[in-house]
Amino acid sequence: MVGQPAIAEGRPATLSVCEVFDNLDLYSGKLVEIRGLLSTSRELMALHDSDCRLPFKGRWKDWPKAINLTTASPTAPHTARIADLDSLRAPGIVLDFFQEVPPRELGVEVTLTVVGRLEAIEDRLPSASGDPNTSSRNLGFGNLRSFAAQLVCEGVRDIVLGQIR
Repeated sequence: MVGQPAIAEGRPATLSVCEVFDNLDLYSGKLVEIRGLLSTSRELMALHDSDCRLPFKGRWKDWPKAINLTTASPTAPHTARIADLDSLRAPGIVLDFFQEVPPRELGVEVTLTVVGRLEAIEDRLPSASGDPNTSSRNLGFGNLRSFAAQLVCEGVRDIVLGQIR
């Protein structure tokens, strides 16, 4: 398809959160590498980009342009096959730390690159019955099913702490 980003074999290109939402259907189910700002609390962990201001327009609702982060999914097997896997840090340790001690409480902003398999809602593709609630993927991901996309994390890299803007 002309004008669509290529998904390379091996290490995928690093994408922004905005680029993922611009081509959500293309990246869904693929191994991706996404760079963004980490948002955490006791209830959520997400990757966002302050440049993505408009909501993602789904068929049934508008979604925030942020990607829920998880380190486990019963539907997604471990699939990372990246040439420089040694440069990745275990996602559980890094993300669990920032969930227990949210960056804002430390007075910092965390930018990082997360590698994993992207899962996306299917709300623009309703079931044969036309009911948007027949599949859990239609309901969203994360706390209160608030996100249109989820990244099943297999590694993190390039962690940068900065002052809150």
